[in-house]
Amino acid sequence: AAIRNLCPRTLLIDHGTVALDATTEIALAQYLQPERDSGGMLVGAELEHRITRRGWDKPGKPTLRCVAVRLSGPDQRPRTGFQSDEAITLSITYECLASHCDLRIVVSVVDEDNVPILVTQNADAAESRLFYHPAAGLYRSTTVFPPNLFGEKRFYISLRLVFPHIDQLDFDKLMSFDVRFAGYNNIQYLSHKEAFLR
Repeated sequence: AAIRNLCPRTLLIDHGTVALDATTEIALAQYLQPERDSGGMLVGAELEHRITRRGWDKPGKPTLRCVAVRLSGPDQRPRTGFQSDEAITLSITYECLASHCDLRIVVSVVDEDNVPILVTQNADAAESRLFYHPAAGLYRSTTVFPPNLFGEKRFYISLRLVFPHIDQLDFDKLMSFDVRFAGYNNIQYLSHKEAFLR
C-alpha cells in the first residue's frame, strides 16, 4: 500500500531489464497478479512483441505506446473465460509520447480469421472530444461489452491506436477470450448458443 501513496510511476525490473514503466497501479497489477499468465492481461514487452504494424507511411519517431491491455469480468480480475450472462470489460492503457490531433482507438472483436464481428472506437463515445488533441501523458480507455451479447465461441480482440498520418499501432488477434453460453433465465434449450452475437 505504501508504494501507491509514494510513487505515481513504477518501474518493474525482470532479470535486470526494465519490463514495464507505467503507473503504479499497472505495475502492481503486473507484479502481483498471477492471473495475467492466463492471458487476461498483457503489459510492456508482451505487447511490444505482438505489434503487427507500427508507424504510418513515413518513418518517424513513435508517438504512441500501448502499456497494458486487460480483459475482466464483474469481479475485476483479469481473465479470458466468461459466462454469456456477464459483462466483459476491456481496458487499454496507452501513452501519448507527444501531443497530436485526432487520436483513434479502434477495438474489434474478431473471429479466428481476423474478420470483424463487432467494432467500436473512441469516436463513438460521448466524450470523444477529449481524444481530439490529447497532451503527452498516460491514459486509459475502457469499453464494456454488455451481458448476453456473445454466443458460445472463442473470440479475439484486435486493437488499433492511431494518430492519422503520424503514427499507428496495430495488434491483430492480440488476445483471445472464450464465452460459455449460460442461457437466458437459466433456459438453454432452443437458445441458438452458437450465434456470434445474441
